[in-house]
Amino acid sequence: MASAVLRTSLTVGLIDLYVAGVGLLVIAALTGLGFAIAAVLAAALIAIFALICRRLKGKIGADVMFAGILATRILPSVVTVLPIYYVVQRAGLYDTLSALILVYVVANLPIAIWLFRGFFAEVPIEIEDAAQLDGASRFQIFFGLFLPLTRGGLGAAAILIFILCWNEYLLSLYLTADHALTMPPFLAGQMAVREQMASSEPEWGYFSVLVVLMVAPLIVFTGVLQRVLIRSLRA
Repeated sequence: MASAVLRTSLTVGLIDLYVAGVGLLVIAALTGLGFAIAAVLAAALIAIFALICRRLKGKIGADVMFAGILATRILPSVVTVLPIYYVVQRAGLYDTLSALILVYVVANLPIAIWLFRGFFAEVPIEIEDAAQLDGASRFQIFFGLFLPLTRGGLGAAAILIFILCWNEYLLSLYLTADHALTMPPFLAGQMAVREQMASSEPEWGYFSVLVVLMVAPLIVFTGVLQRVLIRSLRA
């Protein structure tokens, strides 16, 4: 009896989510996050190419530069969200994936650079010197030497950035309304609406499916990327 009630509740929850267009919301959010992660990794690699490949890590100026880059991420979102909202509104990008992608890239780029610095700094300088003696260019050293040796770090950075972007709540709440809404503010809004309705019985099926949709992309993305990284490291 209990299992039949649970199946019925989950089925009703799925129907409600389909009618509400939550599937399209999840697809749009994942698409935007994919572009954001790719942009963050590309920009961080460009910065690391300029800083690490030139072996500036031991200089005071490089340390101060890295500290300044990381300091931009120390400010909490509640401090920066209103200026960002004003700029996005004035630029006509409110409630668009473009605004979310741009904001997520800027917000997570310092973390990616900080992570990459540690991974790339572990590559012995003797290997780079040997490649230079063999006539390899900077680009050949970076793409043929640094990237293969640090691909595990690149995967770890991608996982962390995905988790940070997927779970981000405040920026998405202020910068989106309907078209570019992500799962955290959508879930919070649905809970608030259901509480105001004061229904006699909680819609456990509806919220159970919402929670699964919230957690499933994290599990799938992390699991797939983990398997790919393990296979690449064993190769």
